[in-house]
Amino acid sequence: MPENNIIPFHPQKPTVQSGTMETTTKTEVRDMNKDTYSKSEIDLKLQNLENKVDSQFTLLNERLESSTKHILSETKNMLNELQLAQYKERETERKATNKWFIGLLVTIGIALFKLFFP
Repeated sequence: MPENNIIPFHPQKPTVQSGTMETTTKTEVRDMNKDTYSKSEIDLKLQNLENKVDSQFTLLNERLESSTKHILSETKNMLNELQLAQYKERETERKATNKWFIGLLVTIGIALFKLFFP
């Protein structure tokens, strides 16, 4: 337990003045003034706290939005790369299919030529 939380206790004998007991001392009144705040001070502190919380939430919201935008742009880039790769693969397959088709036509043409012109 930290020592700064310890409150010194100095018992004093209460003084009796005109039939009533006086229990507070000047130091107690000064200490009490340190611990009390006016409504405007409390409102100001709460307003400052609210502003800090709002600014932190705003910052958090901006970070979330920027990370979301970053993730979306990365996803779009990946999809574009995938589409480009698929397009290149289809082009390669189309070229191979065309070569096979031309080869097959040439083979059929040669076979028909030999069949009709022996």
